[in-house]
Amino acid sequence: MTGKTPFDLDSLFVIPEFDESQMKTMMAEAYERCQANPNAFSNWFPAVEVAGIRHPKTSTITLSPELQSTLLDGKPADAQVETQIDALVQAIQTFGTEHGYPLFIKTAFTSAKHYWSEACALPDGHPQTILAHVCELLNFQGMNGIETFTPELVVRKMIDVAPVFTAFEGQMPVTEEYRVFARDGVIEGYQPYWPVDSIQKPSIAAWQEALKAISTPTGKDLDFMINASERITRSLKGYWSVDFLKDKEGKLWLIDMAEGHRSYRNEADFRIITQPEQDLSC
Repeated sequence: MTGKTPFDLDSLFVIPEFDESQMKTMMAEAYERCQANPNAFSNWFPAVEVAGIRHPKTSTITLSPELQSTLLDGKPADAQVETQIDALVQAIQTFGTEHGYPLFIKTAFTSAKHYWSEACALPDGHPQTILAHVCELLNFQGMNGIETFTPELVVRKMIDVAPVFTAFEGQMPVTEEYRVFARDGVIEGYQPYWPVDSIQKPSIAAWQEALKAISTPTGKDLDFMINASERITRSLKGYWSVDFLKDKEGKLWLIDMAEGHRSYRNEADFRIITQPEQDLSC
């Protein structure tokens, strides 16, 4: 025996207790921070609508922090939250009836698209299916430290695409996509969306050849993406990544945006676009 006081490991893992008032204040502060995040869908999407850039039919449904906490905790909902859940389900069902299933759903920050069939691709309007997919999205966002809450759920008409194969856990359709980087209305460059080393569990053996075949835009497509990215970043100001998806008819759609410094840039495949120098002799 050394005579020293035994080390109490439990003291290192004391979780502070909060009363209901403190918890509500903390939730409200976290929710306000999420709403103010420039990457939140509703902070950039209105500029896309005003600019008239092609995008999927979209509806947003406000999600309270109380609703999200209830769904994540798996606890029985009180009457107020139960009403909110019913309204959420009904709003999605209404959108699905108008635009058809499957729908594409996401939080304000992420779609968890690698888990396609369990997350963002909503196959039908059954209440249990809807809530299972919403919970998957909320769990993914929280587990990946993206944000504590999402200000809204984003519900979109699914773009009809021509995938060259499927990949990842959710067998996500891999199709022609690009990410463009632009700053204050000036294009910097672009990259094919999917790096070769990002692909997991491809559905075909010759997936690398298939991916390469959809990694170079036509001149017309590139002009469209440059014009759209310059217009939208000139409106929003700052440095942004702008994501485009091609449908089965060959049309490009603006599907997502994020601050450029928070977006993955694949230097190996990044293609710089040099702007023509201005003639200052006039």
